[in-house]
Amino acid sequence: MKAFYFQNMDMYDDWNGWQQKTVYFMDGRFVPVQHIRSKSIKKIDTKERFIMTPGKVYVDVEYPLSDDRRRNHHVRRYLYQGCSLIISLLPIQTKRDYMIAYNQYVKSLRNLALDYMVAPKVHIRNLTPDMIRFFGIQKSPFICLEYNHMQDLKKIKWDWMRQMQALVQIPFATLTPPHDPLRVMLENDSFRLVDQPISSTPLMKNTLNATGISPKKGEISIYGDADFNLYMKSNCQKHSASNLYKQIPYISVIRGNVVKLQYNLQDQSMFGKHYVISIPKYK
Repeated sequence: MKAFYFQNMDMYDDWNGWQQKTVYFMDGRFVPVQHIRSKSIKKIDTKERFIMTPGKVYVDVEYPLSDDRRRNHHVRRYLYQGCSLIISLLPIQTKRDYMIAYNQYVKSLRNLALDYMVAPKVHIRNLTPDMIRFFGIQKSPFICLEYNHMQDLKKIKWDWMRQMQALVQIPFATLTPPHDPLRVMLENDSFRLVDQPISSTPLMKNTLNATGISPKKGEISIYGDADFNLYMKSNCQKHSASNLYKQIPYISVIRGNVVKLQYNLQDQSMFGKHYVISIPKYK
């Protein structure tokens, strides 16, 4: 298996900021140099032209994959933006049949051209300890909670929920802003809660770390997937990270495979893999 490397590459992530690193990858993973000393290796000479960032991890808030008629179109949108992992929200409508709904939905995504996870989106009136246990066992990255009225928050047996969450260690997440009553209540009652409200923007490094998505995805890390984006230096303001993350990458790579080159996408059916979390690293 041939190996590749970038030498002294300008890189950025929201954890370490700007740095120069030499990175090696082969067989779809980043690897240490000693892992490839006996292998054929090729230097990729792009240092003067490109800036590297980890592949982006999105939640499908803006372009939901649950819309199966437009699913492939939505996948192409995410690929174009430099997404290497999409977390698809599965709406859970009732307290029953969620196990069947989850398994059927995961199966329905197997033709995706993009790596994916599935996380449930649950109205709190439908949330049960058994549901928390199930999705924890399935190693979903989080349970996304929603509600309509303040009264909804008072009808839940939160002590039971907290005990089950502590057992299976799956965090809650919300689509609401930081000072929303639901987030405030969950924080005050010591629930495990994703710091970053879920939105149409990529997940930040602390969220990837806390949920267990990283270091396998969303990070340039030894033995993690070789997912990264390359941006033309001529189009970037090197010291403006927010500007960089808003830009469209020139090249996108997932598991060592080029999936985007300028305007061309390689959206191959069944290329995507279903991922689950590793052990969450709660801070």
